[in-house]
Amino acid sequence: DNACLSIFLIELLARFLLCPHKGNFFECGFNWIDITSTTCMFIFVTYEFINPDFWIDSGRIAVAYIVSAFSVFRVLRLIKYTCLCSTGRCLLLSLKTSAKEVVLLLVLFFVVMLIFSNMICYAEFFSSEDDFLIIPVGFWWAIAIATMTTVGYGDTHPHSNWGYVVGAMCALVDLLCAALPIPIIASHFNLIYLHEQHKE
Repeated sequence: DNACLSIFLIELLARFLLCPHKGNFFECGFNWIDITSTTCMFIFVTYEFINPDFWIDSGRIAVAYIVSAFSVFRVLRLIKYTCLCSTGRCLLLSLKTSAKEVVLLLVLFFVVMLIFSNMICYAEFFSSEDDFLIIPVGFWWAIAIATMTTVGYGDTHPHSNWGYVVGAMCALVDLLCAALPIPIIASHFNLIYLHEQHKE
């Protein structure tokens, strides 16, 4: 971490010193991300170097987590670099032109999640297990667990026959919902990519 922090700090200072117009440097959002994350990590490392037990206090540990979270924002700089290659530009442009399809996909996921999270709670109402006592647990199961994203953590799952039926139906309906807009997005990407190839 300290080596990475040193590299980020040197790079940030070099960009600031070599910038011909210092005011323009502070107008860029990416520079503010770099300044915030680097400053927070510098404070964190400095306090840790001065007193290694400084962050052990329960009140300070929350501050340490917040400071560490700001360092994650440095990853947002990668967005800037995706625009440099033609494939990254094609991907961003295809997502921009497919905004309606992406919104349609999200709305379909949300509607399916609402329907099946309610259905699983009612299907498991008389089950001996208490996995689905409240509908938000059904949201978690429907969107994130086994069905809609096919991740399958397994911390909540149906126990009754009706729950199995609802789970199978949710997986099939979600497969159909995802299959509708994704080919349109892929065709937009293909057209934009071919156009970029012809330009080069």
